[in-house]
Amino acid sequence: MQQEHYLLGDVARELGRKPFQIVYMIVNGLVDEPKLRIGGKRIFSRADIENIRRAMDNKYGPKGVTK
Repeated sequence: MQQEHYLLGDVARELGRKPFQIVYMIVNGLVDEPKLRIGGKRIFSRADIENIRRAMDNKYGPKGVTK
């Protein structure tokens, strides 16, 4: 069974990125802030992760591919 909600570290691991890169994208308006926060922590949905993946690929290129 697949999880429905993910923390920042989970998202970073899945995307093969550093957490600060994801936070940078959110703070600078390149991706939307997740709709859910619990205890001040961002809670990401599967849709949030896919949006971040697309934005990261556009900004940095696909992970594992050199420009």
